Amino acid sequence: MNEENPTAHALIPSIEEATKQQLWNLYKNGKIPNYTNAALRASQVSISGKRMLIYLDNAEYPLNETVTYDHVHTMEKAIVQVSSVSS
Repeated sequence: MNEENPTAHALIPSIEEATKQQLWNLYKNGKIPNYTNAALRASQVSISGKRMLIYLDNAEYPLNETVTYDHVHTMEKAIVQVSSVSS
């Protein structure tokens, strides 16, 4: 892979962010033992939520709003796709 390519250049930070999100998910689901270094590190991770607004009758006032944190990191999707077609 050409390391000067912008996609290749973003690979390591993207993997790091995806890994950080997985650590955060494990922590939030109670899968990391309390009072460990891993739990301390996971508790300090900040993951942005994905906000979704649902409109029904008009575009000015949403009928519902939800925030989720279970989304896949955007670059993780790209990495999976590229990895499956390149060698």
